[in-house]
Amino acid sequence: MMMMVMMMKVVMMMVMMMKMMVMNMMVMMMMKVMMMMMVMMVMVMMVMMVMVVMIVMMMVMMVMVVMVMMVMVMVMMVMVVMVMMVMVMVVMMMVVMVMVMMMMKVMMMMMVMMVMVMMVMMVMVVMVMMVMVVMIVMMMMMVMMVMVVMVMMVMVMVVMMMVVMVMVMVMMVMEMMMVMMVMMMMMKVCVSVIFLSKKTKEKEAESRSQQIEGISRLICTSKHQHTLRVSIDGVEWNDVKFFQLAAQWPTHVKHFPVGIFGYNKP
Repeated sequence: MMMMVMMMKVVMMMVMMMKMMVMNMMVMMMMKVMMMMMVMMVMVMMVMMVMVVMIVMMMVMMVMVVMVMMVMVMVMMVMVVMVMMVMVMVVMMMVVMVMVMMMMKVMMMMMVMMVMVMMVMMVMVVMVMMVMVVMIVMMMMMVMMVMVVMVMMVMVMVVMMMVVMVMVMVMMVMEMMMVMMVMMMMMKVCVSVIFLSKKTKEKEAESRSQQIEGISRLICTSKHQHTLRVSIDGVEWNDVKFFQLAAQWPTHVKHFPVGIFGYNKP
């Protein structure tokens, strides 16, 4: 009975230890998952921050462009308002002068005042025209700067393309030179082989002609001494038939195949 109780206690302790181990493992797994989640969150936050910074930069750029456009429009509006004010001032001056002239009723004064007004108006118009011309020239200069930058970029691209084309041409010429050198070497080899074959043929012809001359001399010297055995084209002939055949040979035949048995070279 005591043993049973002890066994039960031991089993319970082991179960408790297993539960503790499983709990520890679960906690460790949870910790790992939490760490991974934290790292992922930090990465996502960084990406979001970069995106936000890019968006803010784009917004700032857009705002700057809009501000520049607004400033240009404001300048134009101010110019228009100034022109309008000048026109109103001139009209007011004219009205005042007309009133004064009506009061004074002096034609000379009226003429002088009219000339003065005309001069003032001319000066105002010239000033407005000058300002407008300056604005147009500034705009044209900005456009010209952009155009110059574009042209420079195009020129650089064209120069780079030219350099690449020249390099390709040089490579092709070098390849052609290599092919030509190989062809020349092959031609030299062929010419030398042909020359050697000609030389060997000439030597063979000379040796055959010498052989035939030697046979003719042999015929003359050994006609009355003893019987001559001759093989022509692998067939043996006695001296009578050989002399009959030799009498019919033309003198220009150099390549007649002749072999002599039983005699040294003449």
